[in-house]
Amino acid sequence: MKNQLRGILAGTGSARDLLHSEGFNQVLDRTMPDAMRHFAEMSDEERQRLAEQGEADLARLRVQPLADEQHPPPAPPAFTPSAPADNVVPGTRKPNRERIVTPDEDDEDDAYFRERQQRGWLR
Repeated sequence: MKNQLRGILAGTGSARDLLHSEGFNQVLDRTMPDAMRHFAEMSDEERQRLAEQGEADLARLRVQPLADEQHPPPAPPAFTPSAPADNVVPGTRKPNRERIVTPDEDDEDDAYFRERQQRGWLR
């Protein structure tokens, strides 16, 4: 589970994969009953204070530059259509099969999902 968490923080894994792992589910099975009992025993004032603290943390994270923005990831290798048929293009399973093609310019969907990835509620 530690390796999965490190992978998520490094950007090589996803939270979705973590949610489906047996180790994560075992941790939840042990901790959730106590957490739910603690939440049920909390006063409304305490819940409100924690909610405000969470909102303040989210606001701070929205304005604080993320590590990904400070050091953008390296650009993927450019596709060359003149590659020989026996040469395996990176990112493909077989020679020149299932080439990864990206548009020259980002559209509004690309901008939306990039922002959600950088500033989404899971970060």
